Amino acid sequence: MAPRATADFGAWSHARVGFAGVVGAEWGKLWALRSTWGICVAAVVAQTVVGGLAPMTTTAIENDVPVAAFDAARFPVIGLSIVQLVVLVLAVLTVTSEYSTGLARTTYAVVPARRPVLWAKVVVVTATTTLVSVVGGAAALGAGLAVSGDLYGFGLDGTQTLRLLVSGPLYLAAVAALAVGVATMVRSTAGSLGLLFGELLVVETLLTSLSIPALQRIGAFLPQTAGLQLTRADAEIAAAREYSTVVLTPWAGFAILVGWVVLCLVAASMTLSRRDV
Repeated sequence: MAPRATADFGAWSHARVGFAGVVGAEWGKLWALRSTWGICVAAVVAQTVVGGLAPMTTTAIENDVPVAAFDAARFPVIGLSIVQLVVLVLAVLTVTSEYSTGLARTTYAVVPARRPVLWAKVVVVTATTTLVSVVGGAAALGAGLAVSGDLYGFGLDGTQTLRLLVSGPLYLAAVAALAVGVATMVRSTAGSLGLLFGELLVVETLLTSLSIPALQRIGAFLPQTAGLQLTRADAEIAAAREYSTVVLTPWAGFAILVGWVVLCLVAASMTLSRRDV
């Protein structure tokens, strides 16, 4: 797929371009890869399937009351822990595929400042992730309501419902931006995914599951644990306070995730400007 991406890029490779041009080129390169289409379809399918299964696998938090019974808007976000893995692959490949094919040299020859390329990749990846998440979320909600029938109510008259509906796109976009930063620093597909999966699936799981208050406090402020608070129902957060040392509010947790994203992108920007291609 490298030749096609290079051809698309070559249309404007003989002139210096503005940021809009860089974004346009990055958008073209992203969608020139067949893997992009497959990954996006996989993300939508995964979110839809989990949303459809959610009514049959709801979790009881107290007195056998299903969590999802409080708000059907949880159907689209129940599977985010799975969907984010697909999103991470997309974000990482957007960066690392250029280094593996050598296209990065052409890119930075056209944009010698380099940093605009990073910001353009962030814009393109987060926009794509948001679009995919909106489509997948709508499909998951529809599937969940279709399976559950009239068992769960749904309406747009509550602040929790609105928060849950926007939480999926916001969380996945932030995680995708984080992955772009990591991939920019690591430059290796295997290394980037290993680092991200290891932190999200192993480190955070261990810190939050061990009954050690000090470790739970640390785990609460790590990217995934903090960010997913935005996707929790109010009743779920209240129940968590009974056994967890630190339980962040939804927007405080998301703010911490954004902080991690900013920190990672700043580090990536500094690394990009100082390292050879």
